[in-house]
Amino acid sequence: MHQIGSNNIKKGIDRLIKKYGNDKVKFIGIKNISAIFRSFIKDFYVLKPKEISKRYGQISVSEFNCLSCRLAMYIATIIICKQNDIKVVADGARKSQLFAIEQEGMLSLFEELFKTYDIDIVFPVKDIVSDYELKNELIIRGIIPKVDESQCLLGLPLKSDDVDKEHLEASINIFNNILKDKAIKIIEKYKDIDIGEEFI
Repeated sequence: MHQIGSNNIKKGIDRLIKKYGNDKVKFIGIKNISAIFRSFIKDFYVLKPKEISKRYGQISVSEFNCLSCRLAMYIATIIICKQNDIKVVADGARKSQLFAIEQEGMLSLFEELFKTYDIDIVFPVKDIVSDYELKNELIIRGIIPKVDESQCLLGLPLKSDDVDKEHLEASINIFNNILKDKAIKIIEKYKDIDIGEEFI
């Protein structure tokens, strides 16, 4: 993440503290998940397309990146939650964005992973389609509807009208048969370690 992205996150935290107070909002820093992400992609990136299809199913490199990156973020989140006795996490996944990782089949698997560690993950905006409606929900709650977080420049939605069923099935297959066990091993290995601060 670059300096501008880091500064924008800090501005967002300042707005939340102003709205909800220091007793409810705590900034724990910007965490670097690149090493966790790399542990998932190592075996995938060396494969040829026909090997990917045979081993994993019909999944694009972009969608695999999204799955690996989201899972890396979730792993760091679980570790931070356990270290700080946090029991509930909210995620901004929206089905209408047309990523396989934000569809019901994947969201339920992520919920199960969090539940393994006695943490609930909720997706309060998953069914909101309209950006206008989403902004209204934020305004009603007194939050400025401004996107300040860093945006991924690599992730691509699957289709303009619907999620490709094969991509979703491949994502579920990869998570269940490969990534979930790796995720649990990483959590158990690093659960007592302060996840590294972001490079700025």
